[in-house]
Amino acid sequence: MSRKLQRTEVCADCSAPDPGWTSINRGVLICDECCSVHRSLGRHISIVKHLRHSGWPPALLQMVQTLASNGANSIWEHSLLDPAQVQSGRRKPNPQDKVHPTKSEFIRAKYQMLAFVHKLPCRDDDGVTTKDLSKQLHSSVRTGSLETCLRLLSLGAQANFFHPEKGTTPLHVAAKAGQILQAELLVVYGADPGAPDINGRTPMDYARQAGHIELAERLVECQYELTDRLAFYLCGRRPDHKNGHYIIPQMADRARPKCPTQSETSFPVLTSRSSFRLHIFLLPPPLFHRPSEAVARFNAEFTHHKHPDDAKGDSRKRSQQPTGMDSSDLSDMAHHPAGVPGEVKKALASSSQGAAAHEVQQQPGEELRRLQKEMRNTGGNERMS
Repeated sequence: MSRKLQRTEVCADCSAPDPGWTSINRGVLICDECCSVHRSLGRHISIVKHLRHSGWPPALLQMVQTLASNGANSIWEHSLLDPAQVQSGRRKPNPQDKVHPTKSEFIRAKYQMLAFVHKLPCRDDDGVTTKDLSKQLHSSVRTGSLETCLRLLSLGAQANFFHPEKGTTPLHVAAKAGQILQAELLVVYGADPGAPDINGRTPMDYARQAGHIELAERLVECQYELTDRLAFYLCGRRPDHKNGHYIIPQMADRARPKCPTQSETSFPVLTSRSSFRLHIFLLPPPLFHRPSEAVARFNAEFTHHKHPDDAKGDSRKRSQQPTGMDSSDLSDMAHHPAGVPGEVKKALASSSQGAAAHEVQQQPGEELRRLQKEMRNTGGNERMS
């Protein structure tokens, strides 16, 4: 993290000194005890992040700094400033108060019930009110007033509001104006970085056209944040979106040497535990543990065979183990939807163990055993643990 918030701040919920956490979507700093309550509310209520132990994009950290220093907490505690609230017994917790129930009840009322947020005058049609707020947000994001936009969002303005006359969303306006902090706030509240305008252009296109390259790159990061995290978890690397977009990065530096049966166009064979999860996405189950070439040859042998007992539904004959095959052979074939071909059963059952290999040399069963032997030699017979 490039910059840290100053330690002169206090917790927004109990006034404890030196808060170590922040609620990103609320724009406030919180202590460890209050953070535990925020986590219990869920990310749809409060998105918490540690100030010193977490990685921060510079623009996101600057947005939190700006909101916290400009009094964003007053948005969530507006009615507490009313003397009538003090006389009625509603007060803010102290650092010495217990987490449960004192702090937890106050935090739930403050952020989940929005009990202290300033309420607008009621109207008959709530849809008109939301539309008006969203139009105000659409106009405000071109300025640098973050607290104004946060107040509009707290009252119900929609971050993905599509302006019917202008044909854009608030994120398009912020991107065109180069307001990177406004863009961060909108994305936190659910704005779509890939949303098209009336002409099919995205906020990233607006930012590039206006010369705001840093903002355009940040919007790309926000759009692919989920898949980038998944790729980093699986592969230990993040995709590079500068030369095209892809979900899984290449694994040349972490893949073990290519086995002899692996073709040039097949997927890499990984050595870590995450490789099993990666194969789930790349190969059709339940054959994800087989090398790709072996899978192709295995399917070519068995897809055109149909079990002769399928029509009869004789489960007893399916359970019989063919002569000359061990339990692992039968287990592997049982996983394949084609089952064990009937002619292989008959050939293996009617022949002695010594002559069976010669008689069924061209049969799919012999090809299967040969493929399995190759897979054992090349380490391709790994199983999901």
